[in-house]
Amino acid sequence: MKKLNFILILILIFSACNTSKKSDSKELINNLNLKIIDSIIISKPNIFFQDRIGDNLLLTNYVNSEIHIFNIRKHILSSFTKQGSAFDEYRRTIRGNLKFLNDSVLGVGNIKGIKKYNFQGDFLGNISINNKNTFAPLVNFKLYKNLLTCLRTFQGDPSKKKFYENKQQVLLTKDLNTSEENSYANFPTNESDLSNKTHYYNYIYDFYSTANDSIYSFVNSNDANIFDYNVLSGQLISHKKLDLDKYNPLSIEFGKLPSNQERFTNLFIGGAIRGYFRKDNKEIILYSEGLNKEDVISFYKENSSYDVPDPIYWISVLDKRKKTTNDFKIPKKIGSLVHMISNDKLMFRKNKNYLDEQKGITTFYYVQVIYN
Repeated sequence: MKKLNFILILILIFSACNTSKKSDSKELINNLNLKIIDSIIISKPNIFFQDRIGDNLLLTNYVNSEIHIFNIRKHILSSFTKQGSAFDEYRRTIRGNLKFLNDSVLGVGNIKGIKKYNFQGDFLGNISINNKNTFAPLVNFKLYKNLLTCLRTFQGDPSKKKFYENKQQVLLTKDLNTSEENSYANFPTNESDLSNKTHYYNYIYDFYSTANDSIYSFVNSNDANIFDYNVLSGQLISHKKLDLDKYNPLSIEFGKLPSNQERFTNLFIGGAIRGYFRKDNKEIILYSEGLNKEDVISFYKENSSYDVPDPIYWISVLDKRKKTTNDFKIPKKIGSLVHMISNDKLMFRKNKNYLDEQKGITTFYYVQVIYN
């Protein structure tokens, strides 16, 4: 039996491309104060959301790294691929390393910087950045005026206590006018909850972020804290500890580094933060609830290596940094949250099903949120 490589499996998990044969979801959605009000159908299979600017959606296929720009108003899809190792090509697209730089230029992050392309796929140059990370590309980059801010993944062995003592700066900035570069955001911070005296959390490499002008905010996959940095000064200006009703990350004893297969199954046994979205005073944290260990093990014994268990997703909402309602569970039929359009309008990616695969389509839902 063929095995997907570990990185590709993680991509599939965190993109929540789950298969469902049933379609009756109206009752569940209404009970959870979510209402589908419109949809977008893309005539391409296995497409995942990366970014939005104006009427344009930036999408990609993680398997072949093809890039798609879909204009919502005109219903026009343009596509290109320049995957390769040449100077004008990118290695691959993963979640977070493909973003709009402005309304006519997009960027693909790599270890050494960001490669720029127009919507037709013409190479426009490279923004080089001194990244000390040697194995993961720059992600979640935002351009504020002439200042580019990027997130980099920290590296090392999280099963050793020394990993948490050596702070790593995870935010990088580059002034595109002067070429001045700075790095800041020592992580883990003193407020982080990534470990205790005897245990550490299962998967702490993913960051989710949002930017509002000069303020860059991020949350770690296994650290229930939001950190806000001023990208002009590099200072931590505030932090918020999250109160997530169903968040139950898996802790592992120090000195024990799970195998790839164990890390994979542990992703479902332990909960993790899967997304962070912000518009004005509203913030939404997307997280998964840990599954029963025996159920996960049983799933892999009964299914092919290409299948993954259905995650249980929850949404926690903050209004002016205050939690005003209990977290609510996302019905599986509505899919995975990918974008926050406004305070009360979200975009979800429909979970793939056999019929959509046969038609070669991907569906995104516009969902109205009714807050209690």
